[in-house]
Amino acid sequence: MENKIKKIYLVIAIITTVCGFIFKLGYRSYIYKNNINDFGIADSAPNFFYTVGIIFFMLYIQKKIEMKATRNIILATTAGVLTYELEQNFTSMIFDVKDIIATIIGTIICYLICRYLNERYNLSTAKEVS
Repeated sequence: MENKIKKIYLVIAIITTVCGFIFKLGYRSYIYKNNINDFGIADSAPNFFYTVGIIFFMLYIQKKIEMKATRNIILATTAGVLTYELEQNFTSMIFDVKDIIATIIGTIICYLICRYLNERYNLSTAKEVS
């Protein structure tokens, strides 16, 4: 069953990363070009999708699926993305609170998906989640 979950992780990583590129290169330019107010989705969606993609790729390459290691990967990846976002506030790059919110939402969704998959495929490590 671990192989099946790992394949699902890889598929999610690929799909969300592609969605991130679509939003950044296609959707965002269309929104800006046509002066459409999408409430900041064009700016924050890539951050959401990239965060989810990175987390699931990291989960895919981990050796064994254990919920404690999964939580650590999710938290470490999220901390890295949030650090990068906060660093933009102190450099000449663009800082946006919506990116931080998108990262946190992506993190929560990743955790819930991992928990669901572990319970769905009856992995013994699913019982570690409280």
